[in-house]
This record gives sequence, C-alpha cells and structure tokens, in this order.
Amino acid sequence: MLLHAKLGAAIASERFGVRDPYVLSAIEKHTTGAREMSALDCIVYLADSLEPNRSFPERGDLWRLALGDLAGAMRAVLLLTMRHNARKGVATVPATLAAAASFGLTVADGVSPEVRASAS
Repeated sequence: MLLHAKLGAAIASERFGVRDPYVLSAIEKHTTGAREMSALDCIVYLADSLEPNRSFPERGDLWRLALGDLAGAMRAVLLLTMRHNARKGVATVPATLAAAASFGLTVADGVSPEVRASAS
C-alpha cells in the first residue's frame, strides 16, 4: 500500500513523461501525507481517502467538509487515520505523523478517547 505512491510517481515520470513537480508530489504523498503539503497534495490525499467507494461512516461528512475547508478536512482525516491505526494496533507511519503535526495534531490526539479513559 505505501510503496505504490512512490512507485506511481516514478512510473508517471518515467513511463508517461509527467514532469510537473507538483503533480509528482501529489502522487507521491497521496497515501501517507507529508510534513509539507501543497494544496494540490492535500486535494489528492483527500480525494484518495474519501473516494465514494470507501465505506466508513464519516466519509460523507468529511467529503462535504473538504469541499469548503481543506485544512479542516486534512486535520479530520489524519486524526481519523491515526485513531483507526491505534484501534487496529498498527503504528501510524512517520510521514502521516509528520503531516498530522503540520496540521496541529499530536500523537496523543490519535489515541481515541475510549483508550485514554481506560488507561487512566
């Protein structure tokens, strides 16, 4: 899953002649995010995360949020991703944590309130 973004950017460049650094950046960051993300990076990240075939309950509300508040949608989707990973017992990758930090989130935010309450 994580390899396909870097590979996709390389294939877009080498096989299809894509040279636009903004497009290549968006392809490379669309699955994990990164500390520095352009508006295009965020749009492609959110489009991938919120595409209509995804079936989690918050998807529709997050899609509507993304249409009017790109930064707010990024924070919400990154937070949801970190909490999903925590529930599954899977570490969130460093690039996603860096993206989350750049949108004002911390690792502690990624721990669901239920988990925090049970740890107290």
